[in-house]
Amino acid sequence: MKRFDRFIVCILMGIVSLTFFACSNDEDEAITQVTYEMGFSSIESSSMTDMGTIERAYKKALGVTESKFTFEGSVNECDQRVKDACGSAEAELKSTTWNGTYTFEVLNLNTSKVVYSFVIE
Repeated sequence: MKRFDRFIVCILMGIVSLTFFACSNDEDEAITQVTYEMGFSSIESSSMTDMGTIERAYKKALGVTESKFTFEGSVNECDQRVKDACGSAEAELKSTTWNGTYTFEVLNLNTSKVVYSFVIE
């Protein structure tokens, strides 16, 4: 009977451990590299000059040289970094007169969610 009690205790401990780890919500913290892609999701103009100026402003604010880029940290930290940098570019772009309407977005490729979107008019 004593052997059976030990067996039951081991089974219960295993179930409790699995439940604890299965319910843990550390998914964001587990990812150390988050990849993004930025670009225009909508364009209502024919001005390539405008598009280049807009894209350069976002790349400069984000500190990147390519449209696809990677940041290190948790998903939440990296997403916030992107939002903050894009907000800086947005403030700069608002003071310019444009020859059309452009929607610029940044997509988190790890989560497939749009992290930032702004309509420039």
